[in-house]
Amino acid sequence: MLRLSTARLLALVLPLASAQESNYHTAGDVLHWYSHNAGKVDIMSFEELQLPEIQSYLPLAAITGEGDSSGRHAAILVFGEHAREIITTEVSLWMSKVLLGDGLELLDWHHTKELFILLGVQPDDIHSTVEAWTKQILSSLVLKILPIENLDGRVAWEAGDLCLRRTGGSHVDLNRNWAYAWKEEGALSEVYGGPKPFSEPQSQKVKEIAEAQPPRAFINVHSGEWAVYTAWDSKPALAPNLPGDLVDLIDIMGTLCKCTAGPAGAVSGYLAFGTGMDYMYKELKVPYALTVEVGGANYGLLRPGQTNKRLDEYRIELDSAGKRLRTSRRLLDEGQRRRDLKEDENEIDRLVQNAKVRQHCFSEYNPTTTAEYQKAVSTWVITLLYALQHIGNSSHPLPPITG
Repeated sequence: MLRLSTARLLALVLPLASAQESNYHTAGDVLHWYSHNAGKVDIMSFEELQLPEIQSYLPLAAITGEGDSSGRHAAILVFGEHAREIITTEVSLWMSKVLLGDGLELLDWHHTKELFILLGVQPDDIHSTVEAWTKQILSSLVLKILPIENLDGRVAWEAGDLCLRRTGGSHVDLNRNWAYAWKEEGALSEVYGGPKPFSEPQSQKVKEIAEAQPPRAFINVHSGEWAVYTAWDSKPALAPNLPGDLVDLIDIMGTLCKCTAGPAGAVSGYLAFGTGMDYMYKELKVPYALTVEVGGANYGLLRPGQTNKRLDEYRIELDSAGKRLRTSRRLLDEGQRRRDLKEDENEIDRLVQNAKVRQHCFSEYNPTTTAEYQKAVSTWVITLLYALQHIGNSSHPLPPITG
């Protein structure tokens, strides 16, 4: 089904890197790891939720501790929602490995040690700290992990469509296909949310998963910048009634990534409509609804001496539809590149054949060296584990933030 290997693709887009330097896994490799290990350990299950409408499936792994899990809260983590953001799936894989005790080499990476120093943990105590976090997470949460939500898009990417953001068949942005603050966009738009909310079987299935066991947390993982976002996506303000402990949690997450942290619509420079985060927060009342951006380009990294505002310093805006769409600088730049290549029905083919654009599409959303790869993976595995052990703490959530 996959016509080009990831190593061969990387050879095309990373001329300075040898195939041996590549750390990336194919979709088949990732899904095999989940399937294979689910048959070996009791704390993880794996299933393929069939999507007959598009002749594909939604891979779903569940990780939790042994024993009765009926009293545990769910936490949904979505990776691989945009096809070209393959680093997100690498974060999923490594995080899952660490939780299963199979990825401990990550804890010995240089950047991992730097992260723990920020948390006041000395190198000799890293392993025991992660063991304590893992115990807390597995005893209190059922992690529902979607390692590659947009599988048909990933298949198209591995077949050479290296600029593809949306789904492979219907060309819909799954993170604009949710029913809260959905906006109609033209079908050629990079943020085309489909002909109507929940038009896509992937979005429908994630909604079903959330409704079956209402989650305490929903974390949507993307790349192309460095950031930690809370609701709102669709308004330039902080959403009301977010848990009070989110103030310190977001502050620490921003410290670990050394990146932008705050309400997405207030700090990202653009508004996003019809997103999973806003829907989960508003419609399903998920207290910890977050989006993280795990790198690629350096958008969002804090300059030396720069700090983030704390969440309780932002203006709170009640539920009302966003009034004005602002498009991110990155999407504007990409649109100009596409116009320069004469946009028509063969545009994607031309993008794939154009070496400069192909290289840009990879490096804009994914690390291109081993050092950058390890920095991104370690930063976000540790940041996500820290967040999950916090969310699983029985003393949380605290009373809402007040403006």
